[in-house]
Amino acid sequence: MYILSILLSSWLIIIKAQITYDKRNLNIDSMLNYSIPLDTEEVYFDNNLITNVTAGYFQNMTNLDTISLTNNLISSIDDFAFSAVQSVKVIDCENNKLEVIRKNMFSPLPNLKKLILTTNEIATIEPESFLGNTVMEFLYMRDNKIKNISESMFRGLHNLRRYYLEENEIEIINPGSFQDSTALQWLILDENRLSVIKRNITSGLHNLGVIYFNKNQIETIYPGSFDGNTATATLRISHNLLQNISESMFSALTSMTLLALYSNEIEYIHPESFRNNTALEKLFLYSNKLSYIDKNLFAGLHNLEYLSLYSNEIHTIEPGSFKDLTALQTLKIQDNDIKILQESMFDAQNHPTHISEFW
Repeated sequence: MYILSILLSSWLIIIKAQITYDKRNLNIDSMLNYSIPLDTEEVYFDNNLITNVTAGYFQNMTNLDTISLTNNLISSIDDFAFSAVQSVKVIDCENNKLEVIRKNMFSPLPNLKKLILTTNEIATIEPESFLGNTVMEFLYMRDNKIKNISESMFRGLHNLRRYYLEENEIEIINPGSFQDSTALQWLILDENRLSVIKRNITSGLHNLGVIYFNKNQIETIYPGSFDGNTATATLRISHNLLQNISESMFSALTSMTLLALYSNEIEYIHPESFRNNTALEKLFLYSNKLSYIDKNLFAGLHNLEYLSLYSNEIHTIEPGSFKDLTALQTLKIQDNDIKILQESMFDAQNHPTHISEFW
C-alpha cells in the first residue's frame, strides 16, 4: 500500500483552469466601467461598441495572455495602452476603425507573438512602430488601406514568421522593407496594386518558404528579385500582367516545388527560364497567351508531376518538349490551337498513355 501511494503521488497532475474575463456581445461602449480581476489570463470584449482603448486600463495584470477586442468601433488606442501587461502574447483588434498605427501603440511588449489588425482602415504605419515587439511571430494586416511599405515600417521584427498584407492598396514596397525579418517563412501580398517586383524586397530572406503576389498589376520582375530565397518552395504570381519570363527571373529559386503564373498575359518564356528549378513538382501556366513551346523549356524538370498549359494560344509544341518529364502525372493542354498531338513530344519512357490525366 505504501509503495502504491508513492507511485500515485509521483503521477499526480494538477490542472489549472484558464481564468477568463468575458464581456462579449453586451453593447458595451467603454471598458472603463468594468474592473477586470488582476489574475485574469484572457480578456474578451468582442462584438461591442467600444471606440477607444485607454492607457492604464490593463494595469497590474501580470498573468494576462490574450486580449481580444474584435468587432468593435475602435478608432484610437492610446500610446502605451498595453505596455503595463508585459506578459501578453496575443492582441486581436480585427474589424475595427483604426486608421493609424503609431510608434508607441503596441510597444514595448516583449512577449507579444501575434498581433491581428485585419479589416481596419489603416493607411499609415509610423516608422519603427513594432520595434518593441522583438518576439512577434505573426502579423495580420489584411484588408486595410496601406499604400506604401517603407524601409523602417517593420524594423525590429527579427522573429516574425508570417506577414499577412493581402487586400490592401500597396503600390510600392521599398527595397529592404523586410530585411530585419530574417526568420520570415510566409509573405502574403495578394490583391494589392503592385506593378513591379524590385530587387531586395525578398532577396536575402533565407527562410522564406511561401510568397504570394496574386491579383496585383505586376508587369515587371527585376532580375535578381529572388536572390537568396533558397528555401522558397511556393511562389504564386497569378492574375497579373506579366508578358515575358526572362532567363534569370526564377533562377535563384532552387528549392521551388510550386510555381503559379496562370492568368497573366505571358507571350514568351525563355527556353532556359526553369533550368535551375529542378525541384519543381507543379507548374501552372494556363490562361496566358503562349503560342509556341520550345523543346528546351521543360528540360531537366524530372520531378514535375503536374503541368497545366490549357487556355493559351499554343499552335506548336516542338518534338521532345516533354521528354524529361519522367514523373509527369497530369498534363492539361486543352483549349489551344494545336491540331495534332505528336508522340515525338515525349520519349519512349514517358509516353502519354503513362500519364494518368491528359487533356
